[in-house]
Amino acid sequence: MPRASVGDSPDSAPLTAGLWEQAEFTAPLTGPIVDGVSPPSETGPWTTRAKFAWDPGHLYMLVESVGPRPSSPFTRHDELLHQADAIELFLDVTGNRRRIVEVQVNPGNVTADYLHVWDRKPTYPAHRIDADFYRAHHRADLAWDVRGLRTRSVLAPAGDGLTRWTVLMAVPLSEILAADGLTTPLRPGQTLYVNVMRYAYTGEDNRRTLRHYNLVPVRQGCPHQSPMATMELTAVE
Repeated sequence: MPRASVGDSPDSAPLTAGLWEQAEFTAPLTGPIVDGVSPPSETGPWTTRAKFAWDPGHLYMLVESVGPRPSSPFTRHDELLHQADAIELFLDVTGNRRRIVEVQVNPGNVTADYLHVWDRKPTYPAHRIDADFYRAHHRADLAWDVRGLRTRSVLAPAGDGLTRWTVLMAVPLSEILAADGLTTPLRPGQTLYVNVMRYAYTGEDNRRTLRHYNLVPVRQGCPHQSPMATMELTAVE
C-alpha cells in the first residue's frame, strides 16, 4: 500500500498557496486496472497530481490537473457530477473499509458528497471486483453531507492550449472521526487512508469517452466498489 507523511498547517488554514509550501505532490495519477492484474502507467492527455496537509480539525487536499479544458453542465449540490469532469476524494479514517467518505468537485466548484457504508468488510482485491458482494453489502447515502466542507476550483491557462485545473478541499474531520469511534481532534502519528480520482471526458454528446485516473489504481469503472484501494497518510508535525 502506498504511504505518505503529511505535514501540519495552521489551525483552520485558508485554502491559499501558503498552506501547501511544505507539501509535496504525489506521483501523477494513473489509468485504471484494465487487464485484471497490472495497473497501467499512462497519464495523458491529462497529468493530475495531489498534495495533502492537515491541522487538528481538517484534512486538506490540493489536486492539479493539466490538460484539455474541463467542463460540466451541473450547477447544483449533489447532482451526478461524475457524469462530467470531476475530482473525487475517498477518505477512510480507520482503514477498516466499512465507512468511506466521498467528496466530488466539478470545474464550477459545485460539490457532491456521499457516505459509503459496508455491513461487511470486502475481501476481494481491487482488480477482482465481486459485484454480487458489493450489491449485497454496500449502500451509498447521497443525502449525507460533510458539514463545514470548503472547496475552491480554479481554471487557468497552462500554455500550449492546455488548462491547469486546481481543486482545493478542506474536509472537517471531527464528525467523521467520531462516527468511526475515534477520538478527536486528529493527532500527530495518526493515519488516514485516501484515494483520489480524476473523471475526464473527451468528445461530445453520445460520442463522449470517459477516462478516469487514480492515485491508487482500481478496476475500470469500479472506484466505488474498491475501498481496499487506498494510500496511507500519516500526520506529522
